[in-house]
Formats: sequence, structure tokens, C-alpha cells
Amino acid sequence: MDLVEAGSAPGACRHPWETARLAAIRGILRDALGATPLKALDVGCGDGFVSASLFAGGQATSLTCIDVYFTPEQMDEANRNSRGAAFVNDYAAIEGQKFDLVLMLDVVEHEKDDTALLKKVAGSHMDDNGKILLTAPAFHGLMSSHDEMLRHHRRYSLTELEALAGRAGLKVARSGYLFGLLLLPRLVSVVFQKLFNRPPAKITGVGGWEHGYAVTKSLEYLMRMDNAILLAINKMSGIKLPGLSAWALCVKERP
Repeated sequence: MDLVEAGSAPGACRHPWETARLAAIRGILRDALGATPLKALDVGCGDGFVSASLFAGGQATSLTCIDVYFTPEQMDEANRNSRGAAFVNDYAAIEGQKFDLVLMLDVVEHEKDDTALLKKVAGSHMDDNGKILLTAPAFHGLMSSHDEMLRHHRRYSLTELEALAGRAGLKVARSGYLFGLLLLPRLVSVVFQKLFNRPPAKITGVGGWEHGYAVTKSLEYLMRMDNAILLAINKMSGIKLPGLSAWALCVKERP
């Protein structure tokens, strides 16, 4: 989760969106990478849940997690609790290092100059034969008070996310959407806000999830099945059905 949300995390019960997204990312990377050992970088890692879970089996020969919003105390705690990952809050700490896989999961929407950030990361820290996975909230028309709380500057259609990758010197190998079932609820919420000029009564991020095990697992199952269907249709037919999150797996553009 984003660090702005982490302060409200109630405990070990993760939001079903987080765990369903993790499963989808694992599937995307499994198809693209196989079981090849790799050196991985997680940019904008938040609390490190995703990358730590992805590489718990040891596929990463090294894992570096960077988030410029880490306080020294948060970074020290993350490194104390880490199982082999290195947590840093300054790009100077990874200067000159190249990685086989770079994760930028829901990061670019936080940057005013998203192109400059992606160019910097891809140019400085991506191996020539490496891959980078981008995810971002989809469709700018769905901007809401929730995005404002998370300090998002924008949302992206898949075309816009692919164009961003192109401006950064990247070539899109695969792309698509996740969380199709969440589109209609978000649309209804946004229309409500605009019609009545007020946000929902309570706005919480994924760190504010307080529902029980049965509800959490039921929603996680629905979201995982939703994502699995979207990814399967994408893989088999190339049809990219819309969803609330956009993703793009990219490689470096060859001269």
C-alpha cells in the first residue's frame, strides 16, 4: 500500500484489492519471466508488501525497494523486518545499479512530470535486456476525492499509459486492464460526488480496511476471478476489456 495509507492499517488483514492485485501481477510476471533468477527493483514500494510477497520464494537474487517518502524511522523499521530486501529512500543509494526487473506499481500518477521520472528510472536502472512493469489507476474521468486523498495527479487510459512508456524510450510487450468489476461502482461514486458536490461520508485507503475474514476472502475471490478472466481473454485473443487499473509490461526500445 502507499505510505500515505499505511498509517491507518489496522493489522495483518490486507484489503482484498491488494491481495487480488498481487495475484494478477504474479500471473503477468510468471508468463513474462518464467523462473529465471533476477535482480529486482521496486520503485515507490510503499510498505513493501507486493515485492516481498512476489519474491518470497527466492527468485530474486537481490531485491531493492525504494520510496522517496520513507521517513528514516520507517526505512530503519523496514530494513529490520526485511527478509533480504534492502529498503532505501534516495536514488543516490542505487546510483549505477542496473536491474533485470523494475516494478513501478501505481507510481506514475503521483508525479507531476511522469515522463521525466520514467525516463530516469528506465535509463539509469533498467538493464538493456530487462523488463519494467507499470500499473496505474485507469480513466481520468474517474478522478475522485479518493484520488485526491492519495495525491494522484491523473489517471490513465491504456493508450495514455502506453504513450507514456513510448516517451520514456520503452516498447510495450503486453498491456491490459485489471478490476473490471470495480468500474461500475467507481463510476456511480464519481457521478454521486459530481451531482451532489460532496464526497462520500468516509474516505479511506486500503490501509483502512476493517472488515472480517469472511468478507475479505469473499471479495478477494471475486476480484481474483475477475482479473484472471481479463488476463485470460487478453492473452488468448488480444482483447483488452476495460478495468479500474491499467498495466503495461515494457522492454527497452531498440535503436
